[in-house]
Amino acid sequence: MAEKRRRAAAAANTARTLFLLVVLGAGAYILTHRGGAAPAAPAPGGRTLADYDVESPVRTHGRLKKRGPLGALSMVGSGRSRAELCFPADWREARLAGDKQPPPAKWCAIMFNDRYKLIYVKCPKTAGTTLVTYFTDCSAPDATDRCFRLLDYTNATMVRHLLDSWDDYFAFSFSRNVLRRAISQYQYLSTFVREEPGCPRLSWDEYCVDPFLLGDVCQAEATRVCCTQSAEHQYVHASPQVNCFTTQQGHTALDWLGRVEHFEDDFKALIKLLNRRKNGAPKLPTDVLPTKANYNASPCKEGGAEGGTAAGADISSSGGGSSGGGLEGEDAGGDAARRRLRWGWDVRNDTENPCDKNDFFRGSHAHCYAAIMSFYAEDMQLLARRRRR
Repeated sequence: MAEKRRRAAAAANTARTLFLLVVLGAGAYILTHRGGAAPAAPAPGGRTLADYDVESPVRTHGRLKKRGPLGALSMVGSGRSRAELCFPADWREARLAGDKQPPPAKWCAIMFNDRYKLIYVKCPKTAGTTLVTYFTDCSAPDATDRCFRLLDYTNATMVRHLLDSWDDYFAFSFSRNVLRRAISQYQYLSTFVREEPGCPRLSWDEYCVDPFLLGDVCQAEATRVCCTQSAEHQYVHASPQVNCFTTQQGHTALDWLGRVEHFEDDFKALIKLLNRRKNGAPKLPTDVLPTKANYNASPCKEGGAEGGTAAGADISSSGGGSSGGGLEGEDAGGDAARRRLRWGWDVRNDTENPCDKNDFFRGSHAHCYAAIMSFYAEDMQLLARRRRR
């Protein structure tokens, strides 16, 4: 019996290893690691770290000219189902077979409050969980009159209500430096793959080439057991930011966009702006600030938080893909302290965690710059240059 179990375990380990090799292109993406760096391909637009790095500002922010509702909401409102739009099974299986087409929809979670006529589009890894600690979650015991309710994309009445209200409600979100967000995504999503024998261990060098790879690991039958989150969760959290900012035609879907790197100042400006509206709702409190949540522990900054805002805290978020299009398998804010990332200061998956985050795109990691800039090209087009509002 023991020998039979040993053989079964060995077979499972072999299957997982073979799967990982297929996902990574049978070694085609194992580019330069450990043996000296190959020349990095140029990033789209000829950009280099000298032009855009982890400290570069988000240039599209503040008041925007809203052109219509979020793309995913419009698609569901026109009769498409959540099941066929939100990283559907056939799209996932096609990826595992090597056909890596873009997802059928730009998916993002939406929260709203009817009393204050607010729509918050919750972009993953852009301080969403932190922001909700101020407004509160309508499903939580501590909910206030300013609480946000999560849109259930399968509820036709709720979808129609938001489509009809989009022009009148104030729609907003937060954005983040594209490179810094990519690092945070990897650090966050890799914690949902068990560190056990036979489980894939994707390094940063592998992940950066295709950020959807950690979703593939959790989708494939051979490695699904290694994951503590669903494939959908992983795909949603690796998705571009434009999913949460644009209409189906690619225009602006928001009235206002904040910046994680200036979270405290932008949040105060947001509350001041909201309190100037005459909509019959009570004034939002100005003496309360959000509680920092889901941040990366690091000794680089005072207080142990990794750089990411003016105050030095790398606040991130979990926004994304449950049956309602939101959080999947985790509380919206209640256990943020318990969910501080386990990445630490040592080596994880053969990738160091340096104080200077630009080092994720230098030397043997140089190929990651062009790869991330290409994967998130739409984010760069929207956020990295000044747009007409």
